[in-house]
Amino acid sequence: MFTHTLMTRSSTSHLNQMVLLLRWMLLTLQLQACIRDIRTWMVQDKLQLNDAKTEFRGTRAQLNKVTINDLQVGEVKVSAVHSVRNLGAWFDTTMNMTTHINSICQSIYYHLHNIRRIRKYLSYDNRKSIVQAIIMSRLDYCNGLLYGTPAVHLGKLQRLQNAAARLVRTISRYDHITPSLINLH
Repeated sequence: MFTHTLMTRSSTSHLNQMVLLLRWMLLTLQLQACIRDIRTWMVQDKLQLNDAKTEFRGTRAQLNKVTINDLQVGEVKVSAVHSVRNLGAWFDTTMNMTTHINSICQSIYYHLHNIRRIRKYLSYDNRKSIVQAIIMSRLDYCNGLLYGTPAVHLGKLQRLQNAAARLVRTISRYDHITPSLINLH
């Protein structure tokens, strides 16, 4: 009786793994058929799907359920990635926008550094225009996607905005920032 219980549990586990594998294979075939349909639609509209730039991503829970080797997209085999970029916004497996925010921070701090190097040659109005065009436009792009993002991540973006205001107003990092933000707004 004990041996029969172990065999039943073992065979049930094996059966569950087989069911997951079959579901994954079916899902893969359906996804490849969908990609073929998209390719056909794009060709009809004189557009081209770039196979080499195609990526796919699933949530961590989804990816842990199956073993993903690759997915055939046209002539290219695509593997799952941790984060994907779509229209300038980065989406990762946890969907908490960490990758997107870190990418924005890296880009904006680079530009702030370069603007700071030439600020003594720029007037207040020129600094304000450059920061508005380069920094604030990047900070504002896709900010609707940040709804519900944890405060710790939004704090990084607030520090970027504060640094930009300090650069425009040429104030010390120890001076209070709120009056400058109000004045610039």
